[in-house]
Amino acid sequence: MFCFVGIKVLFKMSRFVKLSEKEYKDRLFNMLVKFDEFCNKHSLEYSLCGGTLLGAIRHKGFIPWDDDIDVVMPRPDYERFKVLVNKYPLGDNLVFDTTFEGYVQKIVDKSTYLKTRYSSVDKHLWMDVFPIDGLPDNKADAERRLVTGMIIKKITARADTQLGEGKTKLRAVAKIPVILPLQIIGTKRFAKFLGDFSKKYKYKNSYYVGAVSSSCGKGELLVRHEFDKKINVEFNGKKFKAMSCYDTYLKNMYGDYMKLPENYERLGHQLKKCYKRIG
Repeated sequence: MFCFVGIKVLFKMSRFVKLSEKEYKDRLFNMLVKFDEFCNKHSLEYSLCGGTLLGAIRHKGFIPWDDDIDVVMPRPDYERFKVLVNKYPLGDNLVFDTTFEGYVQKIVDKSTYLKTRYSSVDKHLWMDVFPIDGLPDNKADAERRLVTGMIIKKITARADTQLGEGKTKLRAVAKIPVILPLQIIGTKRFAKFLGDFSKKYKYKNSYYVGAVSSSCGKGELLVRHEFDKKINVEFNGKKFKAMSCYDTYLKNMYGDYMKLPENYERLGHQLKKCYKRIG
């Protein structure tokens, strides 16, 4: 009820216009440009990752059905970025949001408002910034840790799920007994646990590294010295940093990644509406 009233007040206080797909993707790209400039200025390392890295390699830009930007940073650089960005803002209306740090931490465009189908934490157009953490030296143990991180992340996501949403009405109702207890515990508590779990192994001391808090499983496993070496890749006509081991990473994540997926697999974050505030 509070959320609904808050949205109504927000719309009364400001005028909003709906953004087209091209318009909000242009704003996302601007976030990436500002982030890249900031990292270059302050000697911070990062790499494109996930769908953004795949888009750069396969499409030289956005995957047509994708609707966000994903980057990863070595934990030491991420911690420096978190401090620096509070002193030196990225740009007008761009804020680094760590409200649910450990689960999601992202650059948001505060001049926008959006409604997603499932998530309750995504209120503005965003760009994900994920830390890369150290892992055990034993490969099997490292992979198990990534799988555990993925499971904790999924539980945290359930705590964040909006009630009443599902692919069918039956599924929406069936999810309520599962989601309610998790919501009582709270997304922030799960996020803190996930963040603490991710930081057990020091980045600089590890042979294997990975995005533990945002893990999609074993495919996230990286060899640190290969990840540390960067190359430039094209995205929307500009060059950005990418891990030198991008081919191995993308194969582990997507298989034959240069082949387009079936139509039913072409899913983004299912943004319902995206608005820009005027005045």
